[in-house]
Amino acid sequence: MKEKTKSILVIVGMILLFIIILLPPMFRIFVPRQEGVIGSEVDKGNMGESSEESLLCEHALSDKYMVSADILYENDVLKHYIISYNYIHLSDSVGDDSLIAKEELEKDREYVFFNSLKNISIKPESNSVITISLDEKLLKDNPDSLELKNYFQDVHSLREYLTSIGYSCKLNES
Repeated sequence: MKEKTKSILVIVGMILLFIIILLPPMFRIFVPRQEGVIGSEVDKGNMGESSEESLLCEHALSDKYMVSADILYENDVLKHYIISYNYIHLSDSVGDDSLIAKEELEKDREYVFFNSLKNISIKPESNSVITISLDEKLLKDNPDSLELKNYFQDVHSLREYLTSIGYSCKLNES
């Protein structure tokens, strides 16, 4: 009886060893890994590696405003998009010329466009800085805006678009 029990234990041990050795490769074949999941999309690019690209663009709206765009892509997915309108104080005059500057800002085609969008985040950070945040939710809330889609392209197409409307851009890759 002892030998029969011993042989059964040896067989069970071999089966367990066989399962332990074969299961991981079987899982790799039949159950693919979903590494790099962003939202509901699988990042099929750099498995395990993260690449970041930042696009810094700016242009002088007038002698009173400098516009800058700070855009960050991670693995070719837009992560961060901030546009800042910076009021430039030219003199230490006693009068408040910010009202004139705001009127000038409201004549800017891009600023007026952003103001016309539903659920846009436009925040005055101070008397001299206005910040606009662009995100995927904004794109979903304004599905008919073809112009807005220009701001949500891949990094190289966005650089071309912003350059065509007067920005000078610098791309940093890491």
